[in-house]
Amino acid sequence: MSHLTFFAHDFDGQQIRTTADKRFSIYDVLVAMGIADKASNAKNVLKRLQDKHPEVTTIGSNFKFAGRGQRETPVADEQGIYQILMLCPGGRAAEFRQWAAGIIADPNKAFDHAVGKYIRQGKSQEWIQQRLEGIATRHHLTEVLKAHGVVGIGYAQCSDAINVGLLGKTAKQLQAERGVKRTVDGFSRVEIAAKGLADALAADKVESEQRWGNRQCSEACGDAAQKVRRVFED
Repeated sequence: MSHLTFFAHDFDGQQIRTTADKRFSIYDVLVAMGIADKASNAKNVLKRLQDKHPEVTTIGSNFKFAGRGQRETPVADEQGIYQILMLCPGGRAAEFRQWAAGIIADPNKAFDHAVGKYIRQGKSQEWIQQRLEGIATRHHLTEVLKAHGVVGIGYAQCSDAINVGLLGKTAKQLQAERGVKRTVDGFSRVEIAAKGLADALAADKVESEQRWGNRQCSEACGDAAQKVRRVFED
């Protein structure tokens, strides 16, 4: 049985494998949604999505479920699943997008959905506001990187260039150290503000200096993060 908010039922009888920390098998969701006709085809569907939308490669991670013959399977938390479904073809995916449009159109629903989990975690209103502003800034940086030739793993490289530049550690190191699945969820208000500024400066640097490709853009991100770090350390 799935625990995804959008699906109050169990995907018309389809079983969705779920980890103990509430991450969901991407393959199972694609099959349950009718986007892939069977598990063996879900891998190809996900690969096509990643080729068309490189940012999908940064969503989720691999996990080996218990059981004989199980292989590593890509999994994502609820927010990650939603991001993938927004990009998928098919009637059920269109149904999901209509639901998402209703969430956006209704401020109360949007607050409940996007912010509710942070309230349950005990985050302050100030922290939540800072986080939401940071999401918008990050989205702009992603669009700039895409326009400047960043592909595949390049998005993760740019993200880690900012993490290392600001805090001296990669996303995986920060997640393990702070016990979070999403790096920024473990940030303080000051760290979120610093990251938002670094993202904005990185986008400006990539555009103004006409950086191109994974290496040049990740270097620009690292330079921007180090500049912000010096300001916050003064």
